[in-house]
Amino acid sequence: MRRSYVAVLLSAVTFLWSSSTWANGRYPSADQLLVDPADSSHLVLRTTFGLLLSHDAGRSFGWVCEDVIGYAGDRDPALSIFQDGSIAAGFTRDLRVSREGGCSWSAPFSNAAKENLIDATGDPSDPTNALFLSRSLDATHLVHVFVANQTASALVPLDGALGDDVSPLTLEVAPSLPSRIYVTGLNLDLTTTLLRSDDRGQNWRRLAIHPDETLAAYIAAVDPTNPDRLYLRLDGDVTDILLVSDDGGETFAEAFSIDADMLGFAISPDGGTIALGGPAAGVFVADSASLAFVQSPATLANLSCLKWTDAGLFACARE
Repeated sequence: MRRSYVAVLLSAVTFLWSSSTWANGRYPSADQLLVDPADSSHLVLRTTFGLLLSHDAGRSFGWVCEDVIGYAGDRDPALSIFQDGSIAAGFTRDLRVSREGGCSWSAPFSNAAKENLIDATGDPSDPTNALFLSRSLDATHLVHVFVANQTASALVPLDGALGDDVSPLTLEVAPSLPSRIYVTGLNLDLTTTLLRSDDRGQNWRRLAIHPDETLAAYIAAVDPTNPDRLYLRLDGDVTDILLVSDDGGETFAEAFSIDADMLGFAISPDGGTIALGGPAAGVFVADSASLAFVQSPATLANLSCLKWTDAGLFACARE
């Protein structure tokens, strides 16, 4: 797989340039690709004009507009796919679920209206669950990680709140150690912080992100076999930076940088190969041991997301 990445690099979506796709005054684009944990041919692509759904591994897509899902504006929902194939879309004051392939959406979670759902990830210990990172909309402003189960009717918070003095950004669970949860956020002084739990959210530690703690930090991935190896993307004004930690976020080292937005990042299922890139930068690939990145000959001038599955490396890009 490591040497065949160019052959399996696919442009996962072609946009229809019509007036109906100009949602929120933004150009049509995509920024996240999800794969059903039980059916690798079921793909969900998050776009600026709703969701694109595929049931044939990206050969064709159907469009679900924002109005059908129940949100609007220029903020895109936090997404996850349950084991039964249903899709969960979280946003401000609501969490909607579709069990019919996007044709209809319901609001089964009674307490979602009190939360601002910011990011989501699947639960490697139980694919019937999804984890959502949220900040309370009431006077407490507490940050929690909630568990949503595909058959439940309420969001269940993990035992320990992350505090009320952090603005959360991203969430990830270590695939090989589901009790290890990572969260990034902004402190009150606008420096970035990493929060780590080793006991599935009962307790949290705050770790400084050095160097460049003034840049917003987003979790790119946790190694699928090593819970201590963490990849962060730092969003700079001109240059985006990839940081790598091999000790669970205690320390970081700069691994790569590009003078462009690093919008795409993917790690192979065995953890051996990394791909990253962005618009005006193309795709770069490296062995995860050496982190010696080499530019791929694949031409994707407007790359906006990457996802690596057993089928290969998928990319989304604006035409």
